[in-house]
Amino acid sequence: MKLLKFSPLLLALIASANAAVYRSDFNTLTSTPSVEIAGQDGWSSTSSTTFLSHTVAWNNGTGTTTAIAIGGTLDLSDQTTVGLNHSYGEELGRTTTKFDFSFTDSTFVVGDPDPDANYVALRDTFAYSVYSGAANIFSVVFTPLEVDPTVNPTAEWSMSYYVNGALGGSFFLEVEELGTYSLDLAFSKHGYQTAVDLVLNDGTNLFARNQTVDLDPVLTITSFGFDWTSTEAGGGDNEMLIDNLSVVPEPSSALLAGLAGLAFVSSRRRRA
Repeated sequence: MKLLKFSPLLLALIASANAAVYRSDFNTLTSTPSVEIAGQDGWSSTSSTTFLSHTVAWNNGTGTTTAIAIGGTLDLSDQTTVGLNHSYGEELGRTTTKFDFSFTDSTFVVGDPDPDANYVALRDTFAYSVYSGAANIFSVVFTPLEVDPTVNPTAEWSMSYYVNGALGGSFFLEVEELGTYSLDLAFSKHGYQTAVDLVLNDGTNLFARNQTVDLDPVLTITSFGFDWTSTEAGGGDNEMLIDNLSVVPEPSSALLAGLAGLAFVSSRRRRA
């Protein structure tokens, strides 16, 4: 029996396709607010403040599962953005992200028992971002329509996108507190620009949005993660819950061509 010999190029392509893959349902993490995500499973934090991210037990409508949560502490010294990041290593134009998410609402209002009786926990902004080096090159941003729960007790967040830190536009979609959503975000090459395809699933309907942004699709995503921007010093008590996260590269045309070539060579050897 003859052994197949793989070309160095094909082996490199196969290795590359598997090098930048992250998938997790977080069920292997302990479901308790005392467990920090930063420092586990390749995650790191952009802040030294504790309990900015932790595991939670989340009833997503089909049962209770373990999710991660970012936000929800009341100990930030000023209005700021903190992130929970994970390293990656793939071209922007070949990367697809999927995750389930929900928002808890700010419920702390004037009159609640707290050392500061006049404090109102305002709603905060959250985002999913991808980075190339230190540069935040693309973000899906969730911004509260009304930050003060005493003005409007029903919370909704609008969805927009930022390119290189600047507002690129709106996806014209809104999500509500306590709802369960799934988000698919796919980047692909569009000439020298990047095509962005976003699909939001609320369990009943699918909402698709397509954009083209001025980003070189061959830029390398070095990390991805979730950001929390507090509305004021202290931040709100709302959180973004995330589960079933996958960040993976789509098969490149080069890899597919290599696999097709491997099949052709294998077929010729069998005939021989």
